[in-house]
Amino acid sequence: GRGKWAPLLSGTKIKNRTILNSRRLQFDESIEFNDLDEICQFTENLLATALSFSVDSLKSSADEFVKFLNQASALCCLPLRKLKGDAGFCIMVNIYHTLLQHALLLTVNGPLNKRSVGHFMRCTSYEIGGDVFSLAEFQTHVIRGGLSAPVLPRAPYVEAPRGSKGYRMHALEKSDRRVNFLMNHGDEASTVEIPILQVDKLETQLNAACTKMLEQVSIDPQKKAIVLPKVCDVYRNDFGTGDAVSCVYFSIPFMPSEKRDIVKKMTNDRTNLPLLKYRQSSDLFHGCLQQEKESTLLPSAASSPKEV
Repeated sequence: GRGKWAPLLSGTKIKNRTILNSRRLQFDESIEFNDLDEICQFTENLLATALSFSVDSLKSSADEFVKFLNQASALCCLPLRKLKGDAGFCIMVNIYHTLLQHALLLTVNGPLNKRSVGHFMRCTSYEIGGDVFSLAEFQTHVIRGGLSAPVLPRAPYVEAPRGSKGYRMHALEKSDRRVNFLMNHGDEASTVEIPILQVDKLETQLNAACTKMLEQVSIDPQKKAIVLPKVCDVYRNDFGTGDAVSCVYFSIPFMPSEKRDIVKKMTNDRTNLPLLKYRQSSDLFHGCLQQEKESTLLPSAASSPKEV
């Protein structure tokens, strides 16, 4: 049969995976993750370290980046079966954003674009717990595994290849539609600042991600029109009945008070709703990502789990 490292179908082309955390092989690692708290701390620190780098700083921070590569290699020892509940959700989303930042830093052909992002998302991978996950597989089958299928996704929203359906076995127990506003796709419609998820702050962080993304909502009371972020269109079936008005009703609590009051007034009469539209996808992509300023984690806190 085809192994997990085998080439995959991306669009109409056969492509090889690029596994970014293979600097040290699994049999070189003598790492033991004892419990969920330790895994959470490790992945939080790993993401904080990744976000401390920029494309311009890599040359001057070569030694620190090598240490980061060694730490990322330890993910091959992660016990996937232990990733449950809120802790599992935080761990996998933090790893996804670590991989995204890692891949953006090493992009050799300049910034991403709509033509290159498909292969980038389907092929860029980490080995985790004896399996290999691409960015697209993380999104489609693991983090969003319990949510609805996207509607006509186009770049930067990239679905995993059809042959990746076996990754559904790793779908997170926790399904939360707010994750649609949290997941970064690398495009400039996604915020450049990444939150480092922590279990005790998760609810606040999910709500904050919704608030930040929904700043993109624009209102024209004269024309009686509301324009929603593109993510609301692609994942529309996660919101009520899958129409735009359901997403508006979901979004109202996360809007600033002034905007919230206007939208409530515009949508009170369900027989005379405003024109609801979606933004176009962004054509521009971030060169790299940054740590959200509100976070108190310091990159220097990064540490490896215990060696045995």
